[in-house]
Amino acid sequence: MDCRKGAYSCAGFLLTALSIAVLPRCSSAATMSFGQARATAMGGAYTAVASGVHAPAWNPANLAFFAAPSAEISLGNLGFFAANDGFSYGDFVGWLDDEVLTTAEIQSALGMFPGGAISIRQTMNVGIPFSVRVKQFAVTGEFMEFVSVGLPRGLFDAIAEDRDATTAYNDARTSGIPYSLSGIVGDVWAVGVTKFSYARRVPLRYADAFSVGATLNYYRASPRVRVVESVGEVLVRPNTWQTDARLVVETGGLSVKRTTDAFGDKQTDVEFEAANAWGLGCTLGAAGKLDDKTAISAALHNLPLRSITWNMAERRTYTLDSGSRIINAKSLIDDKPEGVNTLDYLDTLFAAPGSTVERYERINSMKANVPAYLRVGMARSVDLFPAIWTVDFEQGFSRSALTSTTPRIAAGIEYLPVGPWIPLRAGMSLGGRSGHFASLGMGFHLRWFHWDLALANEGAYTPFEVPFSKRARGLGFASEMKLAF
Repeated sequence: MDCRKGAYSCAGFLLTALSIAVLPRCSSAATMSFGQARATAMGGAYTAVASGVHAPAWNPANLAFFAAPSAEISLGNLGFFAANDGFSYGDFVGWLDDEVLTTAEIQSALGMFPGGAISIRQTMNVGIPFSVRVKQFAVTGEFMEFVSVGLPRGLFDAIAEDRDATTAYNDARTSGIPYSLSGIVGDVWAVGVTKFSYARRVPLRYADAFSVGATLNYYRASPRVRVVESVGEVLVRPNTWQTDARLVVETGGLSVKRTTDAFGDKQTDVEFEAANAWGLGCTLGAAGKLDDKTAISAALHNLPLRSITWNMAERRTYTLDSGSRIINAKSLIDDKPEGVNTLDYLDTLFAAPGSTVERYERINSMKANVPAYLRVGMARSVDLFPAIWTVDFEQGFSRSALTSTTPRIAAGIEYLPVGPWIPLRAGMSLGGRSGHFASLGMGFHLRWFHWDLALANEGAYTPFEVPFSKRARGLGFASEMKLAF
């Protein structure tokens, strides 16, 4: 198949590719605090140098090494990271340049996505304005939003069908062509975190300075919607199809109710939980200065104290089973009676008499913990020119929107060509939830006002590929302003 033989299929594929390319992906952006521009610019190699209002997100023990300025007030920070799990920006540009999009190119693109689903993900990190640090105390906050959606490969394999139209038609007429609907994934929620941090110095014989610190994390979560099961397939025949599929969706913090009024009209109402889910966690850290040039730092993040709990929780199961019946695709739309609720109409097609495609269950609660992970970092000043280089190691203990069991290793540098007023930064990260990326950034530090900017490029191996590269699978941006006294 090429674009001249299957223009509709190729157009659909390109639209799908475009939507995946521009929709964001949930990566380790949240754990890396992408809203902190200095950290982003240094590739996330920041544990040993995070200070002030940044310290609680990386290692609260760093608060004990306060120096001028002794107080900071964050005016707010914003970080956004967008990417996809498969093809690069260069691949997409190449497809647009080709006059003929071949089956091999389509199958190759689908093969770039791991697992059985094509992932569309998003994360955003926003710092709460007016976070404050005074000496070894800090009160900070941030808001993190997560979206993870996976579409089954079967839907896209239909686009990349390798047979010509006549052969496909004959095969469908005699036996039907099955496409899997298994593998739909979905998880949407957000969490706000308020952090209360403290650190103190502890005498240690083998270090010039040593400190320990802790952060108490108070979580408040939005309602959550997640797909917990997706199985089945659709059997496609010419202008008709049969289904045998099941989708299970759980919600926490909200309830969807369908009611019938006195006139027999049905409507759907959404009720939200009055008190949003909340939870508690803590971060423990230690930091030391081996000499006036070398610092080390380590922290264990998000140890659970109380799970985030949604008391209002429910499960809905949608079953599409046409059995031996053949559903005419055109009639499915044209024959829907005017004014009839869509679910009621589907019940007449896919549910046995007296039953429904939707089954509702109230469940006791839904629980979640912000994933825990370990960070270790080292920083050292450079003798030849005014700069500092840093390295970081990060290890998650579970796979989630935030973490990965694959270790992450990062390195960064900050160069001060004209003193502390205009710092220049670069970094690179390998492994972890987001794979490899490189970053660049700079700051404008005018006495008490600091403004920092950063760009990150997923898929790049050197910072100089930022902001765009044909290998890029996504871009990150961060901006931060604060007052320092």
